[in-house]
Amino acid sequence: MAIVYGFAGFRLKECGICFAPITHSDWEAYRFKIKYEDSRIMINVDQKECEFILEYGTPKRIMVYGSDYILENKIVIPIKDNYNKAEA
Repeated sequence: MAIVYGFAGFRLKECGICFAPITHSDWEAYRFKIKYEDSRIMINVDQKECEFILEYGTPKRIMVYGSDYILENKIVIPIKDNYNKAEA
């Protein structure tokens, strides 16, 4: 859970699920899956981008670095190294 809540910045808020992924300089990448309502989402994070894949279920509203997205299939977002999670 340290990776999910810490490095991936996962938060469950009233507006839905939120992420603010960061990477560790010694790691190439990390990945994990979450089940949210009727859906399973795979999250892949590397040094340059984070990828959100809806493996099954209905489309989900997600927030990444404070911006809203509708995850219907796959979303790829560049990593924001200087993102301040307190702003989200």
